[in-house]
Amino acid sequence: MPLLGETIKIVQEPIEFFEDRKKTYGPVFKTHFAGDECIVVADTALVKEVLAAEHEAVSFEIKKSIDLLTKSKMLPKNSKKAHKMDRQFLAKYFKAASIASYYPFMQSDLEKRMEKWVNGGKAIKFTEESKAFAFSVMNTQLAGVEFSEEQLEELDRLFFDFTNGATDLFAIDLPWTAFGKGKVADKGICNIIQESLEKTYGAGMKERSFSDTNMVTGFLLQKEEDGSWKYSLAETAQVMRSMLFAGHETTAGSICIMMHFITRHPEVLEEIREEQLELMERHGPVLTPEILEGTYTEAVTVECMRLQNLDKTTRIPQLLCRRALSDFEIAGKLVKKGEKILLANGYNASTVEEFLPDFEDFKPERWVIPGKSAIASYKATDTSVFGGGPRVCAGEALAWAEMKVFLALLARNVSWELVNPGAEWKRAQGSLFKNPEDGMLINFKSLSNNSAPSSSILPNGAAVTP
Repeated sequence: MPLLGETIKIVQEPIEFFEDRKKTYGPVFKTHFAGDECIVVADTALVKEVLAAEHEAVSFEIKKSIDLLTKSKMLPKNSKKAHKMDRQFLAKYFKAASIASYYPFMQSDLEKRMEKWVNGGKAIKFTEESKAFAFSVMNTQLAGVEFSEEQLEELDRLFFDFTNGATDLFAIDLPWTAFGKGKVADKGICNIIQESLEKTYGAGMKERSFSDTNMVTGFLLQKEEDGSWKYSLAETAQVMRSMLFAGHETTAGSICIMMHFITRHPEVLEEIREEQLELMERHGPVLTPEILEGTYTEAVTVECMRLQNLDKTTRIPQLLCRRALSDFEIAGKLVKKGEKILLANGYNASTVEEFLPDFEDFKPERWVIPGKSAIASYKATDTSVFGGGPRVCAGEALAWAEMKVFLALLARNVSWELVNPGAEWKRAQGSLFKNPEDGMLINFKSLSNNSAPSSSILPNGAAVTP
């Protein structure tokens, strides 16, 4: 179809689409997606090869709408040297020691939220709660910026419009379109962040002298080769906007998908609870990275991530994009300089031989390997939702930590029941992911004495814990 091409088929039935085309044309073929002619690569080894060729044969490419709305001086389509320097800067805040230092806040924040869920007297919208948690972690641990309650409410509304604009397939810039509203929201978000930066660091802004050491102050202290400041306050606000968008929206969506799977598999939840009881007896109530590594809890988190783009309820295409920097061959096909390359990363997860023929089954035990991290095993399949190559998600380690802590504390502290277990999952407005139409309304109850009672599942699919 003109302009649309095969966009609808790819969005609605990604696995079936790529499987059919691959059988007909092989692992490399052409399609039209969202107004662009694209070279599709639908093979795990070939996708890995393309991702590894960043800065050499290909360059980073994202959807036009996201590219236009998230522009900042951090991680643009820059040179290999500049990109390496940016990644080295970010690595300081996502290394193992840094992640470990975030655990106390994550545990404290979540326990307070769970107490409110239990005592609030009404069902909570889990999609909103997961976003609030992920946003709080990103902001508090990486930025240290103070937002008022009014600003947080306004940011929530603005990020809704911003995300809709960022996911607009065609980026039509008119006031009434999703993209047009996203541009307005972008200005509002950056203004609030800049106001909060001035309030939080006002006294030290002139001389760039800060008592706190975090990602934002790190940006503000960077200098160019001539000694001038690399980032102005406004540019730092833009970078923070992009980091908050990338860091809280994706993690929140994955947490909701994790809740989807464990709610429908009470036997898995039961095993997590038993494990968490044992861990508390051995190590006490405080969570650390060492306590959770290599556990069944970690394996469940990994299986949820493996399945999020394969399960018929939750899946989205999960495409990665690149642009050819020169002519090159792949699988005997010529890719010409300037052509757009569409990497079918989500589909490739359905082709991993060791998971066939039951790749759609929820089986966390796949990842339980004595003495080995489930996350490391998952990454070795080269189908990670976090991408690969030099552009692999910088915040991957933090996302894993948030999901593991969330799952462990859910199992330790609360039981729950979905209000509308049959709610249809759709790519929600204001989200990058599919979500239940009701926002995943859930009634929570406290687990008395931290015991792990048996779970059951009602005929309508709503998991409950007596």
